[in-house]
Order: sequence, then C-alpha cells, then structure tokens
Amino acid sequence: MALLSSRRLTSDSALAQSSRPGRPRSRGLNRVSAMTTTLRSVAVCLFEEHLSRCIVEAAAQGSRETSQKIEEASGSIARLVRS
Repeated sequence: MALLSSRRLTSDSALAQSSRPGRPRSRGLNRVSAMTTTLRSVAVCLFEEHLSRCIVEAAAQGSRETSQKIEEASGSIARLVRS
C-alpha cells in the first residue's frame, strides 16, 4: 500500500501542476484518465484477493457465511461496473 500512496502523491502533484493557468488542459485530462485506470486496476486486484481468500475459504468450510460473502462480492462487482 505504501507504493500506491507514493504513486498517488506523485500523480496528485503532477495533476496539480498540469492544471495551472497557461498549461494545456489535455495534459490534465490525460493524467485524470491515467489515475482512473490505475484506481480501477487496484480495485480489481483487491477484489480478486477478496475472492481468492474470503469467499473460497467460506465455501470450503461450508458455512452460512458463504452466501453472505457471495452477496458482498456481488455488491462489489456492481459498484465496480457502475464506476
């Protein structure tokens, strides 16, 4: 997560610099697009980790938590698709 924070700070400062008066707006838009793509990639990685750990573990145990975990995953997929 420290690497993500470092990249975010770098991206934030680059975005702030690109939005200064006199700078082409396309640079800022390109950076926003890049940040959005990066955030979506992180979301997918977090979701895959959740699937591989929590849901698979709950399913293997056959617990009642399995359906709850699947509902959580479905909600996460819906939010990810809407964004």
